[in-house]
Amino acid sequence: RIQALHRTWGKKEAGAFCSCAPISISVLMSQRGGGSSRGRSRGARYHNPYLRQPTDETPILPSTAAAHAAQPTQSTGGGGGDVAHLGERVVVVQDFAAARLTELRALRLAVRNDAGPRNRRVYQQLPWHLRRRTMSHSSWRMPVRRRVAAERELTLSGIANPSAPTGPSGKFRCRKHRRRAGWLLDAKARRATNPKWLETHIWHAKRMHMRDMFGRILPECPVDRGERSAHRAASNGCTIHDRSYHEVFQLQGDQGSLERLLGLFTSPDYVFTDPSTQGELFLTGVLMYHPGLYPAGLIAPVDLLFRATESAESKMVWLWIHPSAAVELKGALAPRCLSGDVQFSEANLIRFSLVGPLSNSVLTRVLIPVDNQTAVAKFCEQLAHVRSPACIRAGTVVSLTVKDPRCSFPPRKAAGGRPPREAMESPTLDSSSPIWELSTRNQLKSLGGDKVSPEVRSKIAVPVLLLHCPSRLSRGYGSGWDLILPQGWSMAFWMSFAYAGARPIGQRELRLIALESGTPFFPVDFPETLAGHAWDFANEEMLKGIHDRKPPSKRINYSRIRMPFPFRPDYQFLVSMGSGGQPSSKKQRSADHAANVSFYVVRDGVGLRRISPLSFPSLYAIDDDSASASLALVQVTIRPLNRGRPRPGAIITELSTDDVDSLKNAGTSEFHGATETRGVKGDQVSADHYKHLFLEIRLTLCPRVRSFSGQVVQ
Repeated sequence: RIQALHRTWGKKEAGAFCSCAPISISVLMSQRGGGSSRGRSRGARYHNPYLRQPTDETPILPSTAAAHAAQPTQSTGGGGGDVAHLGERVVVVQDFAAARLTELRALRLAVRNDAGPRNRRVYQQLPWHLRRRTMSHSSWRMPVRRRVAAERELTLSGIANPSAPTGPSGKFRCRKHRRRAGWLLDAKARRATNPKWLETHIWHAKRMHMRDMFGRILPECPVDRGERSAHRAASNGCTIHDRSYHEVFQLQGDQGSLERLLGLFTSPDYVFTDPSTQGELFLTGVLMYHPGLYPAGLIAPVDLLFRATESAESKMVWLWIHPSAAVELKGALAPRCLSGDVQFSEANLIRFSLVGPLSNSVLTRVLIPVDNQTAVAKFCEQLAHVRSPACIRAGTVVSLTVKDPRCSFPPRKAAGGRPPREAMESPTLDSSSPIWELSTRNQLKSLGGDKVSPEVRSKIAVPVLLLHCPSRLSRGYGSGWDLILPQGWSMAFWMSFAYAGARPIGQRELRLIALESGTPFFPVDFPETLAGHAWDFANEEMLKGIHDRKPPSKRINYSRIRMPFPFRPDYQFLVSMGSGGQPSSKKQRSADHAANVSFYVVRDGVGLRRISPLSFPSLYAIDDDSASASLALVQVTIRPLNRGRPRPGAIITELSTDDVDSLKNAGTSEFHGATETRGVKGDQVSADHYKHLFLEIRLTLCPRVRSFSGQVVQ
């Protein structure tokens, strides 16, 4: 007989129990059987100091004696045997626990419901090697026999408990399940809704830095290349950009209704007529204003494509606009369409922009006409021998029906160098194509996927449109083609263009090309619009956050160098100086902004012709009798005399007489800039120091502006 500490673990069999507290009992080890002999040898070899040898004075529990006397004694495991002759000093474990089963269950319940530090959750009751961190918030990571208790515990705790997945929409157990094709397609459709994804998003995400802009995920810049690489490609090669994020509005009605509707949103001095009668079907950079607010109230520049039809009763126009201003234009355009005879709707189209002298060669490598005997097919064949897209007449629209580019993938890469031919005759303008029909686009949408067999691909004919984009410079920099495709065909053509030698670019390179070509970039260069205003404030918060995160010793002290607005150009300050008043303080400028003091920028030839070039202060006035003359600004281009370029936020001042003399005597190579006069530190701005401040440097725009009437104004 020995006295030991006994702990019994619960099982699912009937009558089993689990006790968490030790029980002091006397156990009789039988001397019969192999188990007893092993016990005696183990006990003889190892001495346990916690086991006390029984003596005659060992107390016997009263309840034990009563329980033992009430039931006959049974064998105790190992070898069995009758123990009745040993008297009341023997305790049988099974009988002892069965008599106190109610107390043991109450003890176990009290321990589990204890709110003290010893309380453990369900997953903490597992052995150490079975515990996982995800068990604290996910019950299906638990073993099956403890999963119900874990779910009940998470529900009472208020923790969201993801159940076990049953399809592609749920969360799988490991990465292997998450990389299945069904789950990837479902995840792409679910994540591409808000913000929206381009059809080429996966391709761009592997090679470019992506950024959430204008409610969409757009490529910002390549990972492996810089701005100079894109500039070289636009000058000597070919670049491609996915413009499918632009919103497309479709206007349909008779010719007179469309002319009156579009005339309300353009300059009143320009009489809007059907461009097809003047030889142009595609217009770029048309400025749209709120009706009755010209020259203020600019919404955004848009691109217009007219469908060439002989009937004047059924005309159709596609209008492309930047997504940051799409809601504003739709709110102003849709109500007037409903009240008139024009139908307004939205279209889903794919638009690729190819820029550079090799754009002609790249297009001929990818676009293979179905019928090679037509005049348009012969034009495309000769297009590869043209020196640059700038040699093509502006506004040219080419309608093509081409083969599936996947049938001839990969295409031959366009050869470097420029072709010798410098000009060619454009074909007869024809923008009538099956792509204008919604039913045709819906039928072609499903055929652009990867599940189409090669036999079906060889029979597909895809209607496309080629739109010529002219350049604002005489050397042709920035000219190219825009390709219009039906929805669902982005990746089929994009991969072929990439293999043909076109270099994909993002928003950063697109803005650089616009700057070099003298084209205002929306919305950065349109501060008078709502989209430009929102862009400036978002950019100010970003730059200010970067500035504030730096320690004082590592950031520029703008008040020390007398720069009043380093993160965002303060146009209200320019307007107050142009009106002849004194520059206002920071508090006054904030009050003016709260009072919605607006300004506008002269951007067309009609406004520029009203400006007198005799004196510099007249840049701030259009007409002497104009009530809003003090709110007008004008866009200019600044070219440095020497190498280098100003940083964003640089101040532009007028040269004094001494500076002009120094420039004449020293020459452009030795002239180091204007001599800065001493101003006032802090938030106060010296009127003499900033008297001729007229624009923030990053708004360097084009020197030549084309008016709606087709005239070029220097």
